[in-house]
Amino acid sequence: MTRRLFPALLMCLLAIPAVAQTRHAMSVPDFLTLERPGEPTISPDGRMVAYTVTTTNLDANRRRSDLWLTAADGSGQPRRLSTDSLGGRSARFSPDGRSIAYINSRGGSPQVWLFDVAAGTQRQLMRLSTGADGVIWSPDSRMLAFVSEVYPNCPDDACNQRRAQEEERRPPPSRARTIDGLLYR
Repeated sequence: MTRRLFPALLMCLLAIPAVAQTRHAMSVPDFLTLERPGEPTISPDGRMVAYTVTTTNLDANRRRSDLWLTAADGSGQPRRLSTDSLGGRSARFSPDGRSIAYINSRGGSPQVWLFDVAAGTQRQLMRLSTGADGVIWSPDSRMLAFVSEVYPNCPDDACNQRRAQEEERRPPPSRARTIDGLLYR
């Protein structure tokens, strides 16, 4: 009996370090590289969910947010809607559920993009030099409203673009401070 027990005990003792090597406490890099889902939005009929997944590449020091679409009941495979490293965010289903409006920074500044759910196609709706954000649908699914930072005196986008370029060329304001007294108690 002892002869049979010793080899079994020896095999168990040899297997413990192998198991211990595969499991480890979560480190800061592990935590930073976790995929983080966020910004869920449910379709009007309740059958689909659009959401973002943010991933971090520590070596490249870059974050990526991709837009995903999946069935609300968990059936089927999730489908990534964004196809580039700039991904998408702030997805909003149209009230009729046929389209998803979202923000994508593919052209350098954030713009409104539209994804056709049935066809699986996407297109950029506008090209504003100052970008767009906070997109919402009209109740009849025919129009979109959004927010864009503009210069108050500019009547069109060309003027906004010129003013933004002028702002970039100006040196930043000085942050120097003159201190003529010390705090003491």
